[in-house]
Amino acid sequence: MSQKLLAQRSRVSRTQLSIIERGAGRSPSLLAITRLAYACGVSVETFVVAFVSGSSAVAPTRGSDGPRESVAGAKDPPGGDAQAMGTVLRALRSDRGLNVTQLADRAAMGLKHVMDLEYGRVNRPGLSTLCRLADAIGAHREPREVVGRRMALLARVYAGELRADVAIRQSRSET
Repeated sequence: MSQKLLAQRSRVSRTQLSIIERGAGRSPSLLAITRLAYACGVSVETFVVAFVSGSSAVAPTRGSDGPRESVAGAKDPPGGDAQAMGTVLRALRSDRGLNVTQLADRAAMGLKHVMDLEYGRVNRPGLSTLCRLADAIGAHREPREVVGRRMALLARVYAGELRADVAIRQSRSET
């Protein structure tokens, strides 16, 4: 798929696509990744895993022929559900016995920013933010695959691929 077509389908600018492809600048927002995954017909988890591993290979899922149709038949890329992602983030944190101040300290982030994320007041969290939080929630020197799975869980909830209650159950069954 050409960059022009991908930009049209995902509603992500060609400039931003070029920056993401080169790995230049800040990490892309979770909303941009959600829209790109939708346009490519892959799970947002695919992009998150590629981000964590440093890989640039993203292959479409089987049977994928571009963007999925919404209920109304439109091919608009989805928005993000920051509120649901915040619910899962809060559950992950509390399940690990951390309070919000401890998580903010471990992630080297501001307390207000972490609280805003937990309450769904940050509409476009970046992948690097998600990575820092997923890393801070886990045990010291946790393998990158484990951090990647935790990030993917949060990203899938944000993208609407997974309900918050299901994600919380999955995270609790892994611990």
